[in-house]
Amino acid sequence: MCLNGNVINFDAKEKYNAKIRTLGDVVTEAHKYHNKEYDDYIIDGLELEKWVYLKGSKRIERVSKTGHKYVFSEGSMSFPDSLELPGRTMLTSESTVNRSSHVIFDENLDKYRKITEVEAELLQMFPPNWTNTGMSSRQRYFMMGNALVTGIVSKLELKLRNIVIEEERNKISRCNPN
Repeated sequence: MCLNGNVINFDAKEKYNAKIRTLGDVVTEAHKYHNKEYDDYIIDGLELEKWVYLKGSKRIERVSKTGHKYVFSEGSMSFPDSLELPGRTMLTSESTVNRSSHVIFDENLDKYRKITEVEAELLQMFPPNWTNTGMSSRQRYFMMGNALVTGIVSKLELKLRNIVIEEERNKISRCNPN
């Protein structure tokens, strides 16, 4: 931690006893707030094939501008995202056709789909429809991909505040030995 230009090191241990919130929990909660059809989120046909390719492992020989041959490779990602695990880190490109966007298999629809805007908000621990202010769907996803997970910040805040207060007290006591 950096305080007044001074770097402070300290050990920390995880302390988490609560139930882990899964992507499935988020999908279930968000369903209460979803007031339109899921047609815009469905992935099928050629689009589904593209998603499968993007999420899969690759090993492709390429040639650089200077003629140097190299191998581009990347490992596979879960497809679809598991509803039994927490959601992955969200990027500003969420919901676009790329390997980092979340794709789930919706058992109620019996189809693959992208996560909804409300599901994205809940994954980032924002209230449902937080970004439903008139901005476009794309902007809503971008905002959530650009956001800090609010629950993490609120949990860190109290501990960080106490560290800052204690450091200030120590600084004052060093200046005033009486």
